[in-house]
Amino acid sequence: MIARALSPGTNDPFTAITCLEWLKGALMAYLDCTRERPPLHAVGPVLVHPIDFEQIIATAFDGTRQYICADRIVSLHAMTVLAEVGAKAAEAEHLTAVRRRMDELLAASVATLAAHVGGSEVEARHAEAVRLLEDAALRDRRRVGTGWFGGSG
Repeated sequence: MIARALSPGTNDPFTAITCLEWLKGALMAYLDCTRERPPLHAVGPVLVHPIDFEQIIATAFDGTRQYICADRIVSLHAMTVLAEVGAKAAEAEHLTAVRRRMDELLAASVATLAAHVGGSEVEARHAEAVRLLEDAALRDRRRVGTGWFGGSG
């Protein structure tokens, strides 16, 4: 859906942003349920293998990065989504997965967008996101109220 929304014939960044919000909701729900998930177990003759966070975030962002990075508005929003998901992540492996996607999005956006078209804005948003991910106290202070990251509510 994101690829189609950002195709030259459609050029609808707001649909892509809506899709990113849906993905954020799914990732946030996953993070909520991982705190309560029982360990790997067998259900009758079936061994249950839950999908891990790395698989989910890879599915959500790796295949869409090439489309997202070509649009300034969507790149900025995707970086915000990743920061918000990372702010909720409690486990180191989750933070590592989010940070990897942020770094990959930054590299792709800088390579695609000229500095005067928004590449420098994506760099600034990335730097702000990294500060939030690395400082739990800052995350907690900034999340009080609305508009806590990247100027979004």
